[in-house]
Amino acid sequence: MNIYLIDGVSGAGKTTVCDELSKRGYKAIEADEALADWIDPLTGLPTEDHSSYNWHWDKKKFDALIQDTKEESLFICGGAMNKSDFLHHFSKIFTLHLDDETLKERLLNRTNNDYGKKPEELAFQLRENQVTEQYSKERGAILIDATQPVETIVDEIIKGLV
Repeated sequence: MNIYLIDGVSGAGKTTVCDELSKRGYKAIEADEALADWIDPLTGLPTEDHSSYNWHWDKKKFDALIQDTKEESLFICGGAMNKSDFLHHFSKIFTLHLDDETLKERLLNRTNNDYGKKPEELAFQLRENQVTEQYSKERGAILIDATQPVETIVDEIIKGLV
């Protein structure tokens, strides 16, 4: 089985890409819903502190997802502060990137998620966006321009599988 990561800052379009992959018949998991939770990185326990640094994937949930997947390919769409602990599982990583103005507009105007609307969350995502391309290149990720239509983005991802 090949496992692919669709990565990017909040508002880059990971959920939209996940939905499009599913429409095309691929098994695509929205990691925020299936794997992530607010976890204190020091204790590993759930926390009420919903700061960006506490958004983590649960290793048990991740391992169970992989074991339960029978498909040839699995796309995990999302990110977390501890994603580096999971990178060895992925056959390829696709990073959605976009300019700061588009990111800001998406975060402030999206209706499916309130994350990024608070000034401190928006500032955090804009800082993260500044290092996304370099961070992704260092890890061998395939960069995808997330300002394109979702159909074009998914076409590029599918082409990148070979």
